[in-house]
Amino acid sequence: MAQVQFQPKINLDVKDIVGLVAQLEGVDLDNLKQQIDNLWMQRKAQNVSEKEAKLIGALATELSPNERKRQVILSKKVDTETLTAAERKELNELFDKGQADYLRRLEAAKSIAELRGEEFKAVAEEFGLLNPANV
Repeated sequence: MAQVQFQPKINLDVKDIVGLVAQLEGVDLDNLKQQIDNLWMQRKAQNVSEKEAKLIGALATELSPNERKRQVILSKKVDTETLTAAERKELNELFDKGQADYLRRLEAAKSIAELRGEEFKAVAEEFGLLNPANV
């Protein structure tokens, strides 16, 4: 199992790190996930051409954790029929932005697939784009 050095005298394995992460909630957990996703994208981009690295960078575009949290809050208000007109407009804007970001990510994955000469589905799966949670 891989280990990460946390401080000069403390070594944590992945199980320990997951235990620490499990203590996070809400926006903090979303922020950490986004930072890990960005780190993963940066690492993927290190060993590829400049063009592919730029496309991989485009894959990191998505709603911020605060925007996702707001979208969830507003969606719950739809369910309880307590959404104001201004909130409906905000929710629609967040939805449109999320969909536009997802479309840009799909287009970047398509370009990466073409660049590599690989199937789109394989590249989309590699970058987690076929997971319904990312839509």
